Amino acid sequence: LGNLGEIQFAALVSLLVFGPMLDLALVGAPVGWKLYTRFAAAGAAANLVAFAVRYAFALLFARGGRGNTMGGGMENNGGFGQLAGGLDFLSFWPLALLTFTLCGAAAGGVSAAVWFRLRVSEDR
Repeated sequence: LGNLGEIQFAALVSLLVFGPMLDLALVGAPVGWKLYTRFAAAGAAANLVAFAVRYAFALLFARGGRGNTMGGGMENNGGFGQLAGGLDFLSFWPLALLTFTLCGAAAGGVSAAVWFRLRVSEDR
C-alpha cells in the first residue's frame, strides 16, 4: 500500500498465528516456569509455521513461479522471486530456521514476562 515497502509474508503469517498459539499454550492453566516454557514453545511454533510459508514461497518463486527447477532466471518472473526471497533465502535456509526458532521462542518468553510477570507479595 502506498509503495512504502514489500510484503513480508513470513512476518504476516507469524503475527496471525502467534495469538492462537499463545491461547493453546494457556490450555490447562500452567503456572510459573511451565507458563514461560509453554509461551516460548508457542512463539517458536508460530515462527516455524512462518518459516514453512517463507520456504514454500522461496521454492515456488525462485525460478519465475515454476518452482525450484534448473534453468531460467529471476529476471523475468514479475518480481515474485525478489518478493519471496527466492534464491537468496534458499542459500541460507538452515541459519534462517535457527533464527526463526530462537526469535519466536524469545518473543513467546517476552510475551509471558509482559503478561504474567512475577508479582511482589502485597504484605510488604
